[in-house]
Amino acid sequence: KEEVEEHKEYIVTEVGNLSCILTRMEYLKSDGVVDINDYSFDKIKELIADSPAGQDDDFVTAVSDAATHCYEKSQQWSQNVLDKDPHMKLFGRQMVFFDCIFKAREDYCYKWQMFEGMRDIYGVDLGVDNLGLEGNKYDAAGEAWIEVFEHADHVYQYIDDFFWNKRV
Repeated sequence: KEEVEEHKEYIVTEVGNLSCILTRMEYLKSDGVVDINDYSFDKIKELIADSPAGQDDDFVTAVSDAATHCYEKSQQWSQNVLDKDPHMKLFGRQMVFFDCIFKAREDYCYKWQMFEGMRDIYGVDLGVDNLGLEGNKYDAAGEAWIEVFEHADHVYQYIDDFFWNKRV
């Protein structure tokens, strides 16, 4: 029982410290709610302005729209469901939001690389060339890259795996 109490205290301390840091970084408001304004087009543009992706307004829009989607998703969770777990009761909406936005950010960064690769390697600009693929130019680039990969020979696939697959 003492170990359980120590673990609870540890978790409360860790989450409290994280909340403090996220508030100071202005990702959370002082009341602990996600500050969605920090994910506006203008804020994201300012944050990544010096990067190649930051020069592409379509990319900034896609990331900002993904943040809005994540925020809406986090707000739609039933409080009854969140109340079933003490951590989720207090921080569930924030956890859902950050989990979603981290995945979306990673997804769009990969897709931005694929968009650039399709243009630089294959001469296909999915911002201009309509290949009949779904979504914005980054979604289309992701789909096109997969098509190229699936139809490539095994040597190409091996080299592509070396550069793009996550390592443990």
